Amino acid sequence: MMFMDYRKRLEIINDLATRIETALGSDFLSCPNPGFPIDDIDVDIVVDYKRSVMIAIGVYINEDCCEKESFLLKALKRTHIPVGFLFDENLNIHIFLNKKGCLNKTNIGANLDNLISLIREQCATITVNPNKQEVEQKLMHVFDSIPDFDTKNACKNLLKSCCDNLKYSLGQIFLSEKDENQFMLTLLGKVDCDFFWRYTSFSSLFETLKEQKQILRCPISMNDASEGTYADSKMPWFDSYIKNDTYYSRKNDVFILSCCECGKEDDLVMWRLYGDDSKGVCIKYSVDSDKIDKDHVFLARVNYANKNDNTHPELDFLACLQNTIIAKNWYFILRKWHIWRYFFKSSDYDDENEIRLVFNSYQCEEKAYRPEIEWFLDRSSHIPNKMAKFSVENFPLRIEEIVLGPNMPNAETNIEQIEYMALNELDNITKPSLFVRKSKIKNYRR
Repeated sequence: MMFMDYRKRLEIINDLATRIETALGSDFLSCPNPGFPIDDIDVDIVVDYKRSVMIAIGVYINEDCCEKESFLLKALKRTHIPVGFLFDENLNIHIFLNKKGCLNKTNIGANLDNLISLIREQCATITVNPNKQEVEQKLMHVFDSIPDFDTKNACKNLLKSCCDNLKYSLGQIFLSEKDENQFMLTLLGKVDCDFFWRYTSFSSLFETLKEQKQILRCPISMNDASEGTYADSKMPWFDSYIKNDTYYSRKNDVFILSCCECGKEDDLVMWRLYGDDSKGVCIKYSVDSDKIDKDHVFLARVNYANKNDNTHPELDFLACLQNTIIAKNWYFILRKWHIWRYFFKSSDYDDENEIRLVFNSYQCEEKAYRPEIEWFLDRSSHIPNKMAKFSVENFPLRIEEIVLGPNMPNAETNIEQIEYMALNELDNITKPSLFVRKSKIKNYRR
């Protein structure tokens, strides 16, 4: 029954989209199943008037009217689309919405002319092509209205230089993929160290050496339950999230490896938190920048809230930037927000000085280095999760040194065995001079 309803909905949606486009003429484009490049948009049809989306349309069958109404309203709030319509299976307009909620709950009827008139009325005052100078002025004004942060001037200069190359589509103004990457990595701050460290369990290191695979995990089951949602909560559209298939797919497409900068190696607090209560290992990595695919692999510092007052000016800036209406129905958006959201954390974690490598597996099927993706059950959280298993030959981080925890059992024997295993069996993935040593911390009791 559900499958029949789904097929019926698709037929209705395609038929309605064709009828609307035919009636409106060449200045309009009616797109069924538009697939917005945002995590949480769930509408069936958008009506585009010269590249600016004016109308969002949902179609419901049987009992899902309330859910569809909720999704449509959230889509309007999230995208700055001014008006939405909800149709039933007989193409009666059941409800007429704007961002603030219902405008009219009377049944407008199946007369398509009524809908066309309403669409033309909405399009009468639209700004068709935002003026480039006005766009630049609006974006630069954002910098004047926010508190200072370390990379503010660098971000301002970079965004200004990118304004001539901005993209315009469906009411969204956005940077090219290359420019957005550069802009956000500038905001997060340059990773200027040649080496960094990672605490993990001894069993994890053993599996890496044995299988010659480096494992990254989705952040869904990480110990910080606010991963991703912390940054989202600062955004103006946070309450408009729709947890649809795209939302869950994007969450499961991101994989993280957490490291820390030099100065945090062989640190007792870090051993206790992330080194299996000092029975694990701390691994020193170097970076092979030639193996970083800038479309899918991102290496950057984690940005923390201010510890003194818990403010987060970088996130305040990004929220303001994405909430600025450039012209009527045109607004700025970061199209890779589903990735950048994992580079921001609360002040509770700022002592970690974390550097993250984030891998986005979305549309990565044709890449030669594409890792194996597997499901596993996280033992500590009991949450089903996904892991990405990279061949160490293709992984951009290379093991240089291994430090055994202060309470590692049989430390001397393990040093000998790890060196033998790495240098004789796995010399294609580690330096021939791989250094394995025990922690210098002597006074931590088990």
